[in-house]
Amino acid sequence: MKKLKTHFEQVPIAVAMKVAREEALSSPTRYASCAICDAPVELERCKTDETGRAVHANCYVAKVTHPDTWRGRGKSGTVPLL
Repeated sequence: MKKLKTHFEQVPIAVAMKVAREEALSSPTRYASCAICDAPVELERCKTDETGRAVHANCYVAKVTHPDTWRGRGKSGTVPLL
């Protein structure tokens, strides 16, 4: 079996940043379902609840600040009555 040779080379920071920007722009935005309202939430912008599930910031704040106005429905068991 032939041994593989590894070659490392320095890449200028400007080239690395350009490649990273192009990759970020070309990759599709990824979504998850909000654990509170079940609506799509961007993974890059979402917050997480106390169990690590993706949530909208507004949904989580409303759930935490008004726990008596939420009741079971939906995937997470909570939908606002507001």
